[in-house]
Amino acid sequence: MLCALLLTGCGKVDLSNEKQTSSSEVQIDSGSEEIDLTQEDVTQAVSEETNDLHENTTSLENQTNDDSQIKQETQESEKETVAKKYNLPEGFVYVDDVIPSAELEIRYYTDYNFVGEKIDGYIAPLAILTSEAANALKAAANRLAEDGYHIKIYDAYRPQKAVDCFVRWAQTDDASTKETFYPAMEKSILFQDGYISKKSRHSRGSTIDLTILDENDNEIDMGGYFDLLDTISNYDTNQITESQHNNRQYLRNIMDEAGFDSIRTEWWHFQLRNEPYPDTYFDFDIE
Repeated sequence: MLCALLLTGCGKVDLSNEKQTSSSEVQIDSGSEEIDLTQEDVTQAVSEETNDLHENTTSLENQTNDDSQIKQETQESEKETVAKKYNLPEGFVYVDDVIPSAELEIRYYTDYNFVGEKIDGYIAPLAILTSEAANALKAAANRLAEDGYHIKIYDAYRPQKAVDCFVRWAQTDDASTKETFYPAMEKSILFQDGYISKKSRHSRGSTIDLTILDENDNEIDMGGYFDLLDTISNYDTNQITESQHNNRQYLRNIMDEAGFDSIRTEWWHFQLRNEPYPDTYFDFDIE
């Protein structure tokens, strides 16, 4: 307000011919007329300017707080867990209820898998295990946490209907996912080499597919990715570096200590050694 009077060309202070009627008055030449301002007027103008600045600052702070609140609410919404029905057979649990730090990337709930489409029985992107397997996995997760790692789960319990879906796919001529998931193999030998079968340990509820993440949620380099149906996924492969081999062996040792066995062909696959349902293949949906 006062600043505007001092700086604009329309109204300026005549410093050379300043006229004072008293020590508390300032005379301003406004072109065609003179305006006398007392010290009280100046003080009031500065006070009003300060109040305006304070109001503007407060408004900006409120807007920033509102934006922060919206951002926080958005982030919390994105982190909301999928609704669970909690209608599981006796003895089964949701893995993230037992291990909250576990990250879930349930591939068969999506079309990013060797079949190329969402798999039957995966109604929700959840991981389910027998309570025995989940508790054993928690022991492994706790051990990994000591080294700054946590687990990412690709698959756990798998309904029999999902396995049937794999079998049907294997009998078709569809090779749209070959380049990504079985680049060096013919689809016709996936059964022969044991990558696909009519029954899966996963359907017994105590088998899991996983990897390790560091504190920044980056995957540890295992020299291959989940469901790469290739000899490079074998533990005894010579196609990976020493560091990648050591990473696989590290995970394998942790899981072994927790009571899980591994298999030769898939570095990500682990099954509970003393599983509670060794002869039962379940078919309830994942939801």
